[in-house]
Amino acid sequence: MIKFVLIGLAILFLLPLLRRKEKPAEPAPEALKKKAPPPKALPAKNEPKDDDAPARATFDVMMRTVVLLVDNEWGACTVDGVKEEWARFASEDVRGFSAVPAGRHRVVTQIGDRAATLDFALKPGDIFVRRLDRDAAKWIELDADALATEKARAEGGEKGALGEALVSYRSTMGIARVMSGKLASPEAAFAKAKESLASLVDRAAKDDVDALVEEARLVGEALIGVALIASQMEELTAIARRDPTKRIVDAALPGI
Repeated sequence: MIKFVLIGLAILFLLPLLRRKEKPAEPAPEALKKKAPPPKALPAKNEPKDDDAPARATFDVMMRTVVLLVDNEWGACTVDGVKEEWARFASEDVRGFSAVPAGRHRVVTQIGDRAATLDFALKPGDIFVRRLDRDAAKWIELDADALATEKARAEGGEKGALGEALVSYRSTMGIARVMSGKLASPEAAFAKAKESLASLVDRAAKDDVDALVEEARLVGEALIGVALIASQMEELTAIARRDPTKRIVDAALPGI
């Protein structure tokens, strides 16, 4: 009798366990079986989209605009009012800048107690090259053969042969100006400079030219580091062509 009781209790205990069989996994919904497509890559900050052809063309030309500063003392160099440890922005020994916007620029390198100052204006797509003569503390032009060699190596900007030795002006200066709070409107700066230079050229026939040149130099100071575009540079160049002295606009935008 006891044996039957024990068997009955065992059955009662095991029965729920036997019933709790795992149900087969339900098939995943059809929607979950399909692998979600990868998200589309976002364009780099301030980089035009591929479907904006004019903006893309302007951007591509700017990225190929290069300034090479041969034999520069990079640890003592200020560019457009910004002093940085330029070497940390390039994989190789620094040779210059890529992605430089058109407009007025200034480089100052300290050689002992002397400052070698280089003022120049760029147009989109330019490759501008100067060499630092440390003995004279002056920036000088290269001879024709050396200039051709340097320009050939600089072709393509950061995607060219010198890419690893070039600092991206666009990225580095953008960060520096955000940090300093110096973010002048390029459109406003251009409009003011254009109006001022046109007025100075119109006054050239009757006013003291040396005084006008000094005024133009001050106009140019306000444009240092302001990113201009091709059409704006063309308008300023047109004003320069009207300058009977050939000095006024050049004082604001050297070499335009």
